[in-house]
Amino acid sequence: MDDAPQDLGSATPTDAPGYQTRPFNPEKARESVRGNIAIALIALLAATILASFALLWLHPDRYKDVHDWLDVIFNPLVALVGAATGYYFGSQSSAKSNKLE
Repeated sequence: MDDAPQDLGSATPTDAPGYQTRPFNPEKARESVRGNIAIALIALLAATILASFALLWLHPDRYKDVHDWLDVIFNPLVALVGAATGYYFGSQSSAKSNKLE
């Protein structure tokens, strides 16, 4: 038994034809996660708007309750969505401008 430590960071050849190893690119994964967060927050905002319209349609007499609910939920959610999407698209544009230089 060989007690020498193995270099686990190096690529090992495989027998599969056409298989190529590529180094991990954290930038691609980071952009994917940022995009997923932005999409999820926009979907949450859309769901909040649809839920408020549905509540008003189903219970028009409870306008005051829906209005109070929207005061608490909607404004912070809009701020959060604006900050997240601004950061996402801002990081994309700065990455593009860095590539052009």
